[in-house]
Amino acid sequence: MAPGRHSAKGKAKAARVAHRTAERDTVRAMLSGTQESAFAEGEFTDPNGTRRTAAQPGDFSHLRRRPKVSDPRSRSRRGRRRRLLVWLATVLVVVIVAGFVGFRWVEAQVHPSGPPGKAVTINVPAGASASKVADMLSANGVIDHPLVFRLYLRIHPVKTIVSGPYRFHLHESFASIETTFGAGPDPALDYAHLTIPEGFTEKQIAAAVGNLKGHTSAGFLAALSGGLVRSPYHVSGGGWEGLLFPDTYFISPNESDVRIAQQMSDQLVKVASSIGLDAGAAEVGLTPIQAITVASIVQREAKSSSDMAKVAEVVYNRLKEGMKLQLDSTVIYALSLQGQSVTSELTDAQTSTPSPYNTYLHTGLPPGPIAAPGEAALEATLHPTQGPWLYYVTIDKQGDEAFSTSLSGQNANIALARQNGCPC
Repeated sequence: MAPGRHSAKGKAKAARVAHRTAERDTVRAMLSGTQESAFAEGEFTDPNGTRRTAAQPGDFSHLRRRPKVSDPRSRSRRGRRRRLLVWLATVLVVVIVAGFVGFRWVEAQVHPSGPPGKAVTINVPAGASASKVADMLSANGVIDHPLVFRLYLRIHPVKTIVSGPYRFHLHESFASIETTFGAGPDPALDYAHLTIPEGFTEKQIAAAVGNLKGHTSAGFLAALSGGLVRSPYHVSGGGWEGLLFPDTYFISPNESDVRIAQQMSDQLVKVASSIGLDAGAAEVGLTPIQAITVASIVQREAKSSSDMAKVAEVVYNRLKEGMKLQLDSTVIYALSLQGQSVTSELTDAQTSTPSPYNTYLHTGLPPGPIAAPGEAALEATLHPTQGPWLYYVTIDKQGDEAFSTSLSGQNANIALARQNGCPC
């Protein structure tokens, strides 16, 4: 190895040793009092000889991050999330409160507070559905809301509700009602069945009531005229023709004539409400009592329920044309008011009987109903079958009606009826 090269390596090694020695001296100096005072003042010299500033005790300013620039889209997203959380919390509170209030309300229906009210007797007709029974209980004050009771019966079904009389109490608990139905009709309640056929007149209804034990026809008519029976369709001072609904009624032994009549009146109001009589009458250009009048004519004229809507249309068409109705049923009613009965085809003399109910003499409707219409006749009056007919006649003994648009067509149908042995 060349002497000059060896000499260069030795010098470099000596320099490194000297540098490390200087570093150790510097560290020792930093730990000495001279550097301690510098540190206390916040400055020191690093091993490379560079002067630096030291953090003071308790000073964390050197740890602070540089402020970030806020993103508007980020703020908008955070705002939407906050609003969503507030909305969800509000909805949750409302649902909880509503659920609690609803539960308490249903609980009050199922288990009414306080003692039971006065006794009420209800006669369940044969074949009555749970819905009809619930309506009857509500109408008599035993329960407040039939819908809640229907739902209750879905959870606690009664196998069979036997028809007949039952005794309940006002505001009775659902469990007690269920028990009463489960036990069957009360044998101690002796009720008479009163059936009023569709098309009966007021006098015929009175006669049917008079057949009940403890009642008379005259007593029932007196009850009707005594001013104690109520109906929204009754005109002060007028009669009750057509306002007593034909149905089957359960009559207790001590039932008064007024109460019997009120039941019949209430039943008509109930049926009228269910089919929308008042609004339906307005749609066909009639008042409610006029609609009942047309229904009573339809009830007496149509031989089958399938022809009722067509008969109603004939009445309306003739009224629109300004034609006399010329309906036999109105003449028969007029004669009955005079104490006469009709057993055969009307004569010319009879169709000339002076009476406001005689539609052979007077144009338009009679002054009031001529009989008690049933629900089917009332429905047909509100929903007539559209057609141009002006005439009809019964053409056979089965009660089939033939409808025509002209007098010649009517005469042809009358001839056919006579061939079939049908008086007309």
